[in-house]
Formats: sequence, C-alpha cells, structure tokens
Amino acid sequence: MSAPEPEKLGCLVCRAVPASRSEFQLKHVRSLYEAPHEGYCLYACRECHQPFLEQFQEITWLPDGEDHIWLRWMPINAEELAEVERLFPTETEDDEHAHLLAKLMHRRGRLVRDPDNRFEWFDHPWDAGNLYPPG
Repeated sequence: MSAPEPEKLGCLVCRAVPASRSEFQLKHVRSLYEAPHEGYCLYACRECHQPFLEQFQEITWLPDGEDHIWLRWMPINAEELAEVERLFPTETEDDEHAHLLAKLMHRRGRLVRDPDNRFEWFDHPWDAGNLYPPG
C-alpha cells in the first residue's frame, strides 16, 4: 500500500511559482503576530480565495554578517483557518500562541521566497531556512 497523497489546496494560479514579486498572486488579508525577527499573516489567492498562512523569518548573526529573510506561504484548510482566527482574533505581539503557528507551517508543502528573492514551491514542509530556529 502506498502513502496517501499530500493534501493539495488552491488552484493553478496560487500554486504557480512566481518569477518575481510582481507576479505574486496572493493578497494580504490581515496580520496575526509580529515579533522582531518573526511574523505571521493571513493571505488569500486573488483567483480562488484559498487562504494561506504567511511566515516571515529573519535569521540574524550569520557568519557572513548578512541577515537572511525567508518568507513562506502555506495553504490552510477551513479547520486550520478557524483555529488561527480563534487564537489570533486581532494582531498581537504576545507570543503565547506563536509556537502553534510555527508548528502549523510544517503540515504541508508551501511556497517559499529565499534570501536571494527566489521563489520555489516545496512539496514537503521544510526548506533550508528551517535549519535555524524561529526568531
């Protein structure tokens, strides 16, 4: 018996890999949590309205002296959206539930923008930026 197929959410428009930020097809809905080197927002596809959770991660104190900024957008299902809305009814800097957002970001594949501004869709929920802890 083979492993189940990963959950595919969204349409061809929001699952496409943009060549640049100007081709990015998700729109900002609202901010959830913001800290100095980490933040989360809700986004939605302009075409199908599929909700996405965005993670901003800034990795500092690297040996080359540069800070690396990673952005990730993971499609979320209705139950996940309801949970996020319940935990974050308004934007906050309180980190009480931030670890739940970080955990949620590892449930399925996501669109990633790396520190060199390259976009790539990762079918697995990890990328090179995950080698560093959030914040």
